[in-house]
Amino acid sequence: MRAAATEGRRWFAGLGTLLLAACADGDGSRPADAGQNTESAPPASSPATPVAGNLADCAWLLRSDPVLVNFLYPDQDAVYYISVVPAVPGLELRIRGEFPHSRYMSFVSYDGLPVDAVLDRELPPEAGSQNPYRVGADRSAAARAYQLELRAEPPPTDPSQRVPGVLYTGAGQGGVGSPVAYLFYRLYVPDQGSGATGGVPLPQIELAGQPLPEAFQPLSCERLRQLLPSLAGVPEAYAQLDSPALPLSLLRAEPEPVWTVESGLTAGALGGTPLAGEVSGGPGSNPHNKYIAAPVSRAYGDLLLLRARAPSAPRTREGQALMTDGELRYWSICMNSRSTRYISCRSDSDIVVDPDGQFTLVISTPDARPASARNWLPFGPEPEGQLLYRHMLPSPQFYPYSAQGGEHSGQPLAATMGAYYPRARYCSREEFEVNRCGL
Repeated sequence: MRAAATEGRRWFAGLGTLLLAACADGDGSRPADAGQNTESAPPASSPATPVAGNLADCAWLLRSDPVLVNFLYPDQDAVYYISVVPAVPGLELRIRGEFPHSRYMSFVSYDGLPVDAVLDRELPPEAGSQNPYRVGADRSAAARAYQLELRAEPPPTDPSQRVPGVLYTGAGQGGVGSPVAYLFYRLYVPDQGSGATGGVPLPQIELAGQPLPEAFQPLSCERLRQLLPSLAGVPEAYAQLDSPALPLSLLRAEPEPVWTVESGLTAGALGGTPLAGEVSGGPGSNPHNKYIAAPVSRAYGDLLLLRARAPSAPRTREGQALMTDGELRYWSICMNSRSTRYISCRSDSDIVVDPDGQFTLVISTPDARPASARNWLPFGPEPEGQLLYRHMLPSPQFYPYSAQGGEHSGQPLAATMGAYYPRARYCSREEFEVNRCGL
């Protein structure tokens, strides 16, 4: 039995228990850190309720939200939809939808750890439709339909044996069966005005061509709507667990921030390795992302300054007509609390880049924010936290400089990333105004 998968399933079950406990016992109030220092906490958002409508909509039980469903190190510029579906060999499960108007989309299956992933550009469009995520494609194409089969078997160990348009849910991998699979549907950077679904309906999950029966859902839609306001306390409750699944949150900050490569909640932290052919990473992690992470503390200075060369990325937020490429598909820097929730993020399209191609980012409390800081993140209400610098889908040319390339290089990140490595320094607001903290 896989130690990592077993612990991963236990992790998902534990998170589910926390969800239900919060739903059963919570009073609907906001968490403590969301109510103290409102300038540093995530902005309030509408409840993360399922989209009202048919049972196929209700198949997506949760949607990420900065207050209610904010854990597992999410990104402020992303939307995550979570579903639980039966993982029974021979069952005809299919996802039917339209490509959203966004920078990125994917479907990832989990059985405790990531099992398989289908990236936007890999998904075949239906006849007469276009896939807008392929370089040079028309992002505004009207016909943008796709279908994705869910197949309850392990993904092929040889990628050339994969069947296009299939997401493998991994039932029975390693002799450990699972009656259900967890699905994450992710969107990054929806086009302006397109909303949380990227301007198209949520994908429908169908069983033998019909909407997924409500009997397969652990909670009815109406009951879920009643329970969701209590989820705000889940990240704080989770932060109190003494669990090896929180490697990033438990690291100690140093006077000079130390960056390490992470995948989120890693398989290694769970005491095991994935099977051959299995997607790498830990519970809830996105296999298309890698991160460099640094624990940080306000004890070492009024503010923390980061400076690095900015990777290029496609511009899509304003509804650009054609899909382009870049050194990364997407990148961002997020300030996170111990509970794995984000406080705030700045992404590639939000960060002001200097004429020399470098960017400077200040992290501080609102009171310590320098007047001349063009890029700023709130530290948050806690004295310590976690910085995550997210790299998504590096190009082959950029790979050696990326978080992905640095993971197994055996070299210090400062050496592999070169000018793209974020130099970090604590200092006072006065020092920043005088000489940019010496960076």
